[in-house]
Amino acid sequence: MSRAEKETTSNGDSGFGDQTEARRLDELKGIVPESTFSVEKLREWLIAFIVCDFNVDLGPEIEWIYPYSQFSPADLTTICFNSFPDRNNPDDLTTDTSFHFRFRHTSKDIKVPSSELVSHPEFWFGYCLFRQQRDETVKRKYGQKSFVVISQHDFTSLFRDQMLAKTLPLLDFSASSALMESACAQIVNWPTPRPGQMELPFFGSIFNLHIPLHASYPLQGLVRKESVKQNHPIDIFALDPVGSWKQVVECLPNAVDLYIIYERILLCEPIVALALDPRFCSEFVSLAFDLIRPVPFAGDYRPYITMHSDIFSQSHGGPNTNHYLVGITNPFILKRLQSQPSKKPLIHSPKDMPYIVNLTEPAPKNGHRHRKSRSPHKEEAGFDIVSQEPKGYVSRDWGFLKELDEACKGDSSPADISRLVRRHFAYLTARFLAPLDRYFAQLITAKSAVDPFEYKGFSEVDFLQMLSKHGSGVEFKGKTHFQRNKMEEAFYKKFCKSPSFFNWLQMKIELASRSQMAR
Repeated sequence: MSRAEKETTSNGDSGFGDQTEARRLDELKGIVPESTFSVEKLREWLIAFIVCDFNVDLGPEIEWIYPYSQFSPADLTTICFNSFPDRNNPDDLTTDTSFHFRFRHTSKDIKVPSSELVSHPEFWFGYCLFRQQRDETVKRKYGQKSFVVISQHDFTSLFRDQMLAKTLPLLDFSASSALMESACAQIVNWPTPRPGQMELPFFGSIFNLHIPLHASYPLQGLVRKESVKQNHPIDIFALDPVGSWKQVVECLPNAVDLYIIYERILLCEPIVALALDPRFCSEFVSLAFDLIRPVPFAGDYRPYITMHSDIFSQSHGGPNTNHYLVGITNPFILKRLQSQPSKKPLIHSPKDMPYIVNLTEPAPKNGHRHRKSRSPHKEEAGFDIVSQEPKGYVSRDWGFLKELDEACKGDSSPADISRLVRRHFAYLTARFLAPLDRYFAQLITAKSAVDPFEYKGFSEVDFLQMLSKHGSGVEFKGKTHFQRNKMEEAFYKKFCKSPSFFNWLQMKIELASRSQMAR
């Protein structure tokens, strides 16, 4: 039985899993050494290091927590199951897999200092490095463990790509409390996280961390300083998206789908990314909502979920019910997203069907897969994985698509291709926002220059009249001028009613307030 199947069949026993984790937490309380540093200071950056072991008979279980932290049993179950891939290759014992996930925590006994950098303190992040090695003493002849950093900060480039990379080579296959204590002792000497640049020493390296004033600043990390000096500080852009657009484009049926992804993210409509491993789907989520910056993504985003994700244990009655961006590797989750027993389903009508980004195989070199082709997972899942046919609004830039195609076929690096995609959509977003910026600029009076909350005086009717008069820098679909104008109006109407618009407006108010306070 595969791990995905084991999760599916055991999903109804989550209460049993919670009881198991509660017992393990009590056991750890007596054996984990007391910390010799300020836990409160450590929690300015992270909450704990956790080592998870995969028991072939019982499933994932907690092996170690440092420093000891009173996680709720539900959170420990979520962390355990989200810290392992649904699928893995037992013959590959040399390659570590790193990925990250996000969950709504219920650990009320863990006190985390408030920070202006944390906009949603109800969510925590797990940064994982999964490793397996030959072990003749267990049934499957190989053991599996995940080393996890739990933090309130969405700093994937720091925690996943640098901290875990520096720590794991020092670990053997067993938990090392001495190593974790050494890591924590260095972190507590770091300055309090704040916008700007900070030098952070860690195991012989220096991380030069860049934190922007706001999470939605566009093109973060695009310009990097390369140094030939050995032991030079490593530049890390805390909110820089991870992953490569080259890998994504090679899996899409057509590069034109980038515009569908962009529109749905901008309008906060549901998207599910299906990949073969958690690293790829979690990186896609990171790349996707970077496309619309400086518009903040307003939905619930989960870089990687399993059947035991906390997303299924919530009522989802809030404003983000059908506004989500989710990464999965288990196709059964698609079925569960549509029908949850005794709970309101995430999907209420055909228009709420998620757009499925199938990243499970590269597109054929001599042609493109049809969007509605049968899913390679049909035999496994028992149903077709078919995404709804989306309605596009924005006209495609064929010059950009040609340049992207040539770059993917040529010898351009993944970093070069990612820069090309990010710049194109950053400029597209800037042109899209220009009419809204123009509208709000004419609202500013002597009073609103002092009180930025005057931005709230938005009238959709007045804005659309101004849009009709001045137009937009974005090219919309349509054969005639009239059709293009109607498409433009429909798209802006949809955006102004979406959570994305209100999040973007709140960001403008927040930044204006900061500017006034700094004077």
